[in-house]
Amino acid sequence: MKGHRIIREGQVATSFFIVEKGMVRSFYQKGKTEITIWFAYEGQKAVSISSLFTGKPSRETVECVEDCDLLCISNKDLQELYSRYECMNTIGRRMVEEYCNILDDRVYSLQVMSATERYKDLMEYEPEIIKRAPLSNIASFLGISQETLSRIRHNW
Repeated sequence: MKGHRIIREGQVATSFFIVEKGMVRSFYQKGKTEITIWFAYEGQKAVSISSLFTGKPSRETVECVEDCDLLCISNKDLQELYSRYECMNTIGRRMVEEYCNILDDRVYSLQVMSATERYKDLMEYEPEIIKRAPLSNIASFLGISQETLSRIRHNW
C-alpha cells in the first residue's frame, strides 16, 4: 500500500524484498527533512542492507511510493539457502557486487557531477524514477531543492 513503511529507522531489518509491482524508496530522516537515498521498482531489490547483514538498527526507512507487491525472504532463509546451495552464494556475491557498483556510482554523482548532470543521468539511466516518483523525492535524491529541480526541468 502506498505510504506503507516496510522498514523503519531504528528497526532491525530481518528480510530482503524484491519489488514485483510498484516502487519503493529509502530515506534518512534529518530533523523534519527526508533525504531520499535510493528507489527500487519492478525486478529490483529493496533492503536496508547494513541492518540486514549486521543485525544493527536501520538508519534508513523504506516505504512504498506506490501500491506494491513485494516478494519477501527472511535473512534466516537467505542464510540457509547460502549454506545449502553453492549457486546461491554466487548469486549473493553478485548482488553485493551490484550494490557496491551502485553505491560507487551514487557517491561519484553526488561528489563530482553537477545537479544538471545528475538529473540528465537519472533521465537516461532510470527514467522510471522520473516518471513515477514525486518531484520532492527526486529533488532529495539528487541532493537539490525542488526549486532547483524545477529550474533544471524548465531549461531542459
